[in-house]
Amino acid sequence: MILKHIYLYLNPSEYPDPLVTEFGFRTRYICNFIERRLKEEKFNADGFSKICVQGRDEPGEECHIVSENALVPEVHFDRARYENLKDEEHHEFFLEMLERGLTKCQKSYVIPLSSLHSAVEEFRSCRYVNQWEHKKKRLSNGLVVSLQCELTMTEFVLTLSIKKGNELLFERPILNTKPDELIFAHQFKDIAQSDGELVVTNKFGKTLYNLRLSDLTLA
Repeated sequence: MILKHIYLYLNPSEYPDPLVTEFGFRTRYICNFIERRLKEEKFNADGFSKICVQGRDEPGEECHIVSENALVPEVHFDRARYENLKDEEHHEFFLEMLERGLTKCQKSYVIPLSSLHSAVEEFRSCRYVNQWEHKKKRLSNGLVVSLQCELTMTEFVLTLSIKKGNELLFERPILNTKPDELIFAHQFKDIAQSDGELVVTNKFGKTLYNLRLSDLTLA
């Protein structure tokens, strides 16, 4: 099966729910970045489609494939250090845990470790910023419309941008959610032009955002 997903989370039986939930949200910006690079790899894994690096106080030595085709390496979670980190220090804390887990997997299973490490280094070189363009479309009137995404430790933001040539006519966040694909991924998909309106639709074809093109300055 194709390896598609990477997670970094805490053992839900070992830590209080608020800490587990917060940690899970705060690590998605890194895992999402790596997953999008992993998609290009199309790596055929033996028995698992996701790697779930689990933080524990006393991690076990072995990696195991558990339900839902998940390969789970356990790594040490230094809770005291985590709770005293400054905001900018979280990036490397998360990456260190993730890299320890991925290296641990390699001891017993075949994974694309070199590609995963390259994705981590690329993330570092991007200064821990996860931004991407979801969709770009040129309308019949020459306007270029795009949906820009940004995922951080605290939020996901979808921004609608409209240009005419090099001139930016419109730029506005149109969706803001918690940083988890289960919350935001289904809420946007396509850009359409209908009856003088620009319409951004979700994965069910319903309108997320609409804008009268006549309201833009097109001179």
